Amino acid sequence: MAISTGKVQFTGLASGLDTDAIVKAMLSTQQARIDTVNQKKVLLEWQKEIWTETNKAINKFQTDFVDKLRFESTFNVSKATSSSTAVTVTASGEAAEGLHELTVEKLAAGVFVAGEMNLEAGVDVSAKLRDLIGLTANEVLKINDKSVIITKDDTLQTVVKKIKEADSSLDVSFDTKNNKLFISTKQTGESAKLKIDTAGGGVLDRLGFSNMNTHGTNAEYTYNGTVSLTSESNNIQINGLNINLNDTTAVGEKIKIQISKDTDKVVEFMSKFVEAYNTLIDDLNTKLYTKSTSSKPLADAEKEKMTDKQIEDYEANIKKTLLRRDESLRTLVGTMRSDLQSVVKGNAFGSLSKIGITTGYYSEKGKLTLDKDELKKALEENINGVMELFTSKGTTNVSGKVSNRGIGTILDSSFKALEKSIKDTRSYDSFYNDKLLQDNIKTSKERIYDLEKKYSKMEAIYYKKFTALEKAMTQMNTQGASISSWLQ
Repeated sequence: MAISTGKVQFTGLASGLDTDAIVKAMLSTQQARIDTVNQKKVLLEWQKEIWTETNKAINKFQTDFVDKLRFESTFNVSKATSSSTAVTVTASGEAAEGLHELTVEKLAAGVFVAGEMNLEAGVDVSAKLRDLIGLTANEVLKINDKSVIITKDDTLQTVVKKIKEADSSLDVSFDTKNNKLFISTKQTGESAKLKIDTAGGGVLDRLGFSNMNTHGTNAEYTYNGTVSLTSESNNIQINGLNINLNDTTAVGEKIKIQISKDTDKVVEFMSKFVEAYNTLIDDLNTKLYTKSTSSKPLADAEKEKMTDKQIEDYEANIKKTLLRRDESLRTLVGTMRSDLQSVVKGNAFGSLSKIGITTGYYSEKGKLTLDKDELKKALEENINGVMELFTSKGTTNVSGKVSNRGIGTILDSSFKALEKSIKDTRSYDSFYNDKLLQDNIKTSKERIYDLEKKYSKMEAIYYKKFTALEKAMTQMNTQGASISSWLQ
């Protein structure tokens, strides 16, 4: 749509001509130029929109799977079973397989105290201390060597708040049902301390506390019958085991912890990888090989003759073809398919097909098929071989050339190369030329502005000429009428 001049025009009052229609026809070539550039801009904007969503899906696949396939921790997964609920155990990949034993002599604890208040049940925590405990002047509350000023207008609520603000290592609360003020350390172990000074009959004394200076206790446990250890926390780590101590063990009791490789977890991850890859490759192939269309975005005049649903369907038909034969997309698809078919020489398996991951029919354009039983068998027989098939960093020869890298390592390197930032063309993390596309959109907008400006200028000139014609015709008609009246 051209820029409006904002002026009132004469439209053939004297001449009887349809001035608007004539001017519009005279500017049809110029309007066609505007429509052509605008159609190009719309196509570029749609292409950017589609690529943005596609790029997001590719990046998610990279983060969720490609990044992880190169790490040993993805395959070196252990599971732990315990003979007792006294402990909860998980195992890292470094945990030694086999039987481990543990006895728990003492749990780590913090300090917990409760004030014994001589108040009626259901005390109002919003009542002021002057009314609640007879406080008549400001007092300094001493807790963990922190000084807290308490006023007679404070309430139990504000006392709790002030203590917590003075020492963030403490949990403080008031139980209205039992009329008790609870104070405890957040941490456990010997470094957790609670010191209360009630000398001189302070506020805490009136709230049921007495002088104290105490600390928490460490957990004590024995690993494999010979290694005695302590911990300030009940969450401990030893020899690749992550253990939460829930209870102590009976005298002479030994908790048995069995560690084994969790091949089911690896199969689950690989199953999700194959599923995500197939979803992605199917979507990319659809965009890449869809049938072409000669349709162009609708001009405003064309939209006026169609319903919203017709416009939506028409545009959707165009959008699905905008990445057809896209070179960046073709390169990505080809790279993934090639990398996953790599042969890793010197590896016990050498290729994905040997661990149950195969390429489907030719018509499926690179989609993978996973035989879970075959993969599980390979993991149970040689989990290190499967791991190295993906994670090996390869070997470097005397000339510096790296060969026999793992498939996960190859795939990760390819993705990093494809998403590399290119000056004035591509941003980092982009698998398409987003900067170049945006520049082309900007150029199109500038071109449209210039064409519309020219359209408006030409339109003003044409209307000015027709206005002059209408004025001349009006004068001639007036003169003609005057002559006729003289001759009568």
